[in-house]
Amino acid sequence: MQSTLAVIFNNFTTALRDPVHPKLCVCCLAKMIPPGPSESQRTFVSMLRRGHADLLNAALLFIVTASGFDAELLAVDHQLMLETRRCMNRSAREPAIRSEHQQILDATTTGALLLVIETLCSYINLCLRAAAQEPTQRFSRHRWPTRLEDLLPKGGDATMRALCAWLPQSKSFVVTQTVRGIYNACTVELLPHVTIILDAIPVPLACATTELNERSHPPAVQDDTTHPTHRINALAGLMGELSHAYESGRPLTVDPLLVARLLTAVSLAIDVAMPATSEMLVRLASELHFVSGQREPMHPRVRDHLRVGADPINAFGSLHQGLISTLKRRACGRPTCTNTERVIGKSMLLCAQCRVVFYCSKDCQRLHWTKAEHKTICRTMRRLFDAANIATFRLELSKEDFISACRAAHLNDDDLEAVADVYEYISTTNQPGMPYNDTDHTQIGGLSGWHKSTLSRRGDLDRLTPFTANTQPIS
Repeated sequence: MQSTLAVIFNNFTTALRDPVHPKLCVCCLAKMIPPGPSESQRTFVSMLRRGHADLLNAALLFIVTASGFDAELLAVDHQLMLETRRCMNRSAREPAIRSEHQQILDATTTGALLLVIETLCSYINLCLRAAAQEPTQRFSRHRWPTRLEDLLPKGGDATMRALCAWLPQSKSFVVTQTVRGIYNACTVELLPHVTIILDAIPVPLACATTELNERSHPPAVQDDTTHPTHRINALAGLMGELSHAYESGRPLTVDPLLVARLLTAVSLAIDVAMPATSEMLVRLASELHFVSGQREPMHPRVRDHLRVGADPINAFGSLHQGLISTLKRRACGRPTCTNTERVIGKSMLLCAQCRVVFYCSKDCQRLHWTKAEHKTICRTMRRLFDAANIATFRLELSKEDFISACRAAHLNDDDLEAVADVYEYISTTNQPGMPYNDTDHTQIGGLSGWHKSTLSRRGDLDRLTPFTANTQPIS
């Protein structure tokens, strides 16, 4: 069985390496994925990641390259349909298999290429999900992805633009999942490109909302990737991941018109989304209003959310995200050192007290302790963890549990000030290994007033002080 799969995977790899002339059967590509979760699906994913990284890399590069098709689009679509018909009409084909091929051909009303893109995204999503279960390191030596280039074959900007170009075209949430999976795996590298992803969300979100408003749909079932409810769920989840970029106070170069489009799309989706997703969209809209300073359009539920003096807009959640990012980065915590675990080829030293900051050597640890600010921040983090009854901050500690622990601690003013200091340190320190290392991207305009004020309750909307965001158009 595995030898047969290996031959098929190799054939797929060869076909995908020529995006303009893909000799690929759409049906065979789609039906290869076993239903799951199951042992056969786990075997399928393990084979892909261990022995066929070339296929996954070819698949992602195909998706990226095909997003730029214009004059080639019809020819590629015709080629895929032709190859599928040839495969169906082979003399040895059993009637059941021919029927499967015909069903695929009948279903490609939006074009065979888009179906291929969505299927390849499903391959990638399964492997990204498996990789995410290995939190100790971002890349594996023997299982895909093994390096940054596997996930960003054209670099952060070009890869994200290409992937996001499929979001408005696809009526399946699998493309959204691919964008989210790659963003989660490459958060540090993709932070400068968050607005590219944000810019791609309003159209598919509005489209899914319109479908729910204009037509009656059967209840969403789990394996239906095209149901508008599931698509709204997926887009809200993606926005939730991106929200950490502006929750943590990083300056965003965002066109005010984009913020308005996002707020309009989110506000419409609030009324049709499932309850849990609707609550998330209310929170996301609140944060968008907060960081942009824009007040209209404001959904009544968002206005209520801001008026009731809700708990800080994820101030603890933002701190959690910063701590998680610091742990995942596996880079030396001394600001002037650029070493990472990949660079030095061995495990980093972990600060024994805070258990959050890594060092490449004892010298770097000593210098950061004696000549920089880690001594103070380390003790402050320990103080916070002790107050929240967190023995050791770990990657497995969820954002919700961290927030609950911090809130249950009933922190006093001094403790809240300590949280703010740690938050500012985590957010503003130049982080080694980041794609930018200049003050424009690491200093946070307006943070000193924001990160502390959001830690206390607000009595009404007027007391909100908008975050000072850049408002330049997206390039």
